[in-house]
Amino acid sequence: MSWEYQSERVPAPAHVARRLRLPDGDHLVTRTRYLMSADGSPVQLATSYEPAATTAQTPVPFPEQGTFAGRGVVERMQAIGIGVDQVVEEISVRPALSAEAAVLDIPAGSPVLLIERSHRSGERTVETGEIVIAADRFRLRYRFPVAAQAEPAPSAAPPAGAPPPAAAPAGDGQPAAAAPGGTGVSA
Repeated sequence: MSWEYQSERVPAPAHVARRLRLPDGDHLVTRTRYLMSADGSPVQLATSYEPAATTAQTPVPFPEQGTFAGRGVVERMQAIGIGVDQVVEEISVRPALSAEAAVLDIPAGSPVLLIERSHRSGERTVETGEIVIAADRFRLRYRFPVAAQAEPAPSAAPPAGAPPPAAAPAGDGQPAAAAPGGTGVSA
C-alpha cells in the first residue's frame, strides 16, 4: 500500500465548517488530500480537514510533515495537548463524482462508499474528512476491542419490566421477602 498526499491551507468549505463546528466567518483549514494505491492501482481517495488555528504554530502544523508525520490524528493531537476521545463515522453509498471516477479508474456514476469521519475531543471536532472507495471492489470490516468487565454491581432498582420489590416495615432489620419475580430489599 502506498499513498500520495498534498496539504495546503484553504478557506473552509461550508459543509466542512459545519462539521468542524466553526463559528461563522472566514476560517482557514488545513486540507490534506490522499490517493492510496495498492499494486499500482488507485483504491481510495481521502480528504482530511483540520482547523488551521488548532495546529498552526505547533509541532504538528501538517499531517505528513515534522516529527509526527504519518502518525495519525490521535497521536498528533495528543502531541499538542488535545485528547481525542471519540471517532464518529457515517457511511453511505452515492454515485462517484466525475473527478473521483477518473482518479479511481471507474466509470463516472459508479457507486462509491463515502465515509465521513470526525475525530472529537469532548464536544470539539478537531478533524473531519471524507474517504471515497469504489463500492463494487471493496467491503469494510470493523473490529472494536472491548475491555473485559467485572460482574455488574447489584442495582437498587429492579430490572425493567420486573414488579417492584416488596418493602419491609421500617426498622425491623430483617430482609423483606422477595415479591414474585422481584428482589428483596431491607430497610
